[in-house]
Amino acid sequence: MRVINDFLDFIAGKMRTVDPWKSLLDVDWRDDPERAEAEFDLTLEAMEKLVMNRLWHLCVLLPAKCSSKLRVGP
Repeated sequence: MRVINDFLDFIAGKMRTVDPWKSLLDVDWRDDPERAEAEFDLTLEAMEKLVMNRLWHLCVLLPAKCSSKLRVGP
């Protein structure tokens, strides 16, 4: 899981430097100054869902396989 979090942090940093996210964060939001950051946070959540959707079987099933090998008995 640490590798996945490191990757997502890396991607978040890169996303802030390219369009359309850079221009989104540079826009003057007079009515709601926190809106641009909130929109970016939603984008990051979507990226996390995409990554976890692709890798869930490695994160969920691998520990289950390891724990089943450690069980004693039938």
